[in-house]
Formats: sequence, C-alpha cells, structure tokens
Amino acid sequence: TYGKERVHELIGKLKGEFISQNVIDNDPFSDEFEELIFPPYSIKEIGGAKIGIIGQSFPFTSTANPKKFTKGWSFALRHESLQEYVDMLRKEKKVDCIVVLSHDGFSVDQELAKKVKGVDFILSGHTHDPSPEPIIVNDTVIIISGSHGKYISRLDLDIKDKKVVDYSFKLMPIASHLIPADKAGEDLIAKWYKPYDKELNEALGTTKGLLYKRDTFYSTFDSLIGMAIQDEMKCDINFN
Repeated sequence: TYGKERVHELIGKLKGEFISQNVIDNDPFSDEFEELIFPPYSIKEIGGAKIGIIGQSFPFTSTANPKKFTKGWSFALRHESLQEYVDMLRKEKKVDCIVVLSHDGFSVDQELAKKVKGVDFILSGHTHDPSPEPIIVNDTVIIISGSHGKYISRLDLDIKDKKVVDYSFKLMPIASHLIPADKAGEDLIAKWYKPYDKELNEALGTTKGLLYKRDTFYSTFDSLIGMAIQDEMKCDINFN
C-alpha cells in the first residue's frame, strides 16, 4: 500500500487515465468533502464505436490496509452510483457499449453483474484468476485475465445499431522465457538487490521437494510457511 500522496504521484506519471467511481473524499474538513477523488468514467471512440468505460476500485481497501494509508478517502461497492453512471452513459452520452474496469474480485463482480443492469462487459481484477472462456452472468460478460503480465487478452466487438451483437475473446499466455530481458530493468534490480546479497544467498536449509509460489492458488511454499507458523505458535490449525 503506497498511501494517498504516492498514489497521486504515480498517477501523474501514468501514460493513460485513472478512473474510479467508488472512491470518495470523506474528510469533513476538506473542500472536496463527499466529492469523487478520481474521474468516474472515460469514453473512447474505437473503430467507429463509442465505448463507455467505468472504473471500479477495490471496495475493501480501507479495511484491508492500515487506516493511515487511506484516511480521508471512503471506499465502498456503490452499486447505486454505478447504475446511475451506466444509465447516464446510455441515455445522455449515447454510448454503444459499456465496460466496467473492475478491481472488485471475481466473486464480487459476479454479484455486481446481478445487481447492475446494462453493463456489457466487466474486466475483472484483484483475485488474479485466469479463464480461457468468458463467464456470463445475466447479460453481462465477465473477463478475467490473470495477473503480473502472464497473459494478454483480446476482446473483439461487433457493434450494430448502438448495441453489441457479437464478440470474440482470446486469452493468450506470455512466453516470458522467449522474450529478451530489458537490460536497464535488470541493472536496476541488481542495484537494489546488491546491499542484501549476503542475506538473500544464505542457505537456511535443504528441501527434498521443489518449493514454488503460485499466486492465489495452492503452492508448496505457502504450505511450508503455514506449517512453520503452526509449529512455532503451537497451534492445531492454520488457514492459508
């Protein structure tokens, strides 16, 4: 977690837009009290079609992190305001398609698709799940494309008479071992790691099996950490 100042600093360097309809100023002494922190949506004209994109930030940010990092900002699901933006983009801005760019998490986005009407696609993040096929909830198509640059997704839309009549989706894994490393990036990482070479290369033990980490899925390294904590704390059960 970076904190509000660092977030604004990074967004200032972003070569793109940062949008979110569910982060609000809740500092009663602020001039922006109860106003949105970020623009809620963006409209893109692509291939002759008008696409409305609404941002949805992780709604539990303030409870999943130390309060000091988000003090003065309010995070929530805010399905009611999301529905208002969907309706406004349809009726006033005359968009042909509505996409929600979401960091809710896959299970929460499934509920979003049930409660908010008129969303064509949800590009779902946070839980890091990849799925080669879209998941359809009511009339909303949910796309989940993994994380950490492991995949690239392609979504092609066929739009006629102000609505999506067909689409195609492809999830493509990135063969990172075939892509040449970026020299500047490698040098920077080596520079950061250099002061800790001794600690990072100290042998702490030997395992008979392979220890690996697989993001949100089960992994042997997660299992080892859980068992080590369980042994140290003398408890009967650990939740990974």
